[in-house]
Amino acid sequence: MPLREDHFPLYLILFPPLYTLYYIHYTNLTMANLIKIDTREYPVTVEEFKLRFPDTSFPVQIPFADFGYAVVFPTPQPAHDATTQTVREIAPALTHKGTWEQRWKVESDKNTG
Repeated sequence: MPLREDHFPLYLILFPPLYTLYYIHYTNLTMANLIKIDTREYPVTVEEFKLRFPDTSFPVQIPFADFGYAVVFPTPQPAHDATTQTVREIAPALTHKGTWEQRWKVESDKNTG
């Protein structure tokens, strides 16, 4: 039985690893960023990914790992003082859970202080 949005809380409680499948299936993949695992190329959009495989017909749930790519899960920007600091995205990190997550770096503005 496929995951459905109204079943998500039950599946999450019974099978936490299914969260990844749920996330990939029910989010707008046109907004997702991918990482090419062997070269660490990032970001790669889903559109760019599909263009790299023009003769491939993809299912609704694209098996990115079969092609050497992984979804990078978004994370919120860290708290910072917007008047004296900037936040920039840096290379994603592979977590202990085996998923890739977006990372951020807070930097002091050179014009302040």
